[in-house]
Amino acid sequence: MLLNSIITSILSTAFLVTLIEYFFKKSYEKLLDRKLEGFKEEIRQKSKVHDSQFTIFHELNAMAYRARNKVRDINDLLNGTQLTITVLMTIADR
Repeated sequence: MLLNSIITSILSTAFLVTLIEYFFKKSYEKLLDRKLEGFKEEIRQKSKVHDSQFTIFHELNAMAYRARNKVRDINDLLNGTQLTITVLMTIADR
């Protein structure tokens, strides 16, 4: 009889510990999932900012090349007259 009550006590304790462990595990997984979602959202927002910065840099680079080509075209139109950027800037400011 004593052996039966010891075995019952051990099994019920093991069951309760397993049940408590399961609930702690599930609640911890939910907490980690919420944190992971927060990190994902933060990464999405940062990637949008980097994408827009890259697009702006790309456009500025293209504008710089177009400006260089326009200066070259103006120089060619003036039959090779040596124009400096400062002279073109002075003309553009007028």
